[in-house]
Amino acid sequence: MRFRSAEHRRCHMHTRGDTLVPMEAATPTPWHVVMEFVGIDLEDDAVLDALAPAPELDVIWSSSEGIVTADATAMSTTPAGAIAAVRQAASSAAPSSEFVRLVDPLVAISDIAEEAGVSRQAVRNWALGTRQSGFPRPLAIVGDGIRVWRLADVDPWLTANLSLGSGRMYPSARFVAGYDAQQRSGAPPFGSDDRNVDDPPTPESGHSVEWYEGFTRTETKKVSRRAAETERPAPSRAPSTAR
Repeated sequence: MRFRSAEHRRCHMHTRGDTLVPMEAATPTPWHVVMEFVGIDLEDDAVLDALAPAPELDVIWSSSEGIVTADATAMSTTPAGAIAAVRQAASSAAPSSEFVRLVDPLVAISDIAEEAGVSRQAVRNWALGTRQSGFPRPLAIVGDGIRVWRLADVDPWLTANLSLGSGRMYPSARFVAGYDAQQRSGAPPFGSDDRNVDDPPTPESGHSVEWYEGFTRTETKKVSRRAAETERPAPSRAPSTAR
């Protein structure tokens, strides 16, 4: 059993599926969630022993600057169930640990190429539409013109079009934003009741509704709007007339 900390020690608990199903499935399906914690010491042998493989849970634990990340795939009928399984594993191993946030992972061309087992040029061709159509739009352009995508958008496309994806399910961007907003507000975890976990919360459920108005548009639409504003030509100026 290996753990990955700052020195890249790794614990890999293996269970993975290969079928895409609706957002809330009748039978357990593999959900991929990335979560951050504080208060978990991956250098502590007792903690490492407690983070032993569990049925239907696949986690890679890593740490950097005090933040411990769980890159997990858990078998569940809902994303909330997968999150709960990881939180339970963390609290069992380190009772004083605290959950920080749910992460919506982003990937660049190099990451997609590695995941799919193809060249970077192949991914560029997909993104340009010269070899395949319908490739997701990038979420943003960062740094020196590096395009990034939501893994939750790319992986299902790879599965559906090329059979190169993992077959895992992912929480929607709206779910991630809502869950984190609930975490910050101190309300019960979003999706902890019997409602459809991708529905907006309601006062009757004991969940805050303020986050909903702020997160109904997808991040892709926001980025597309910003890109359009950036690319909009500046108004021309009439040449000045010297007197």
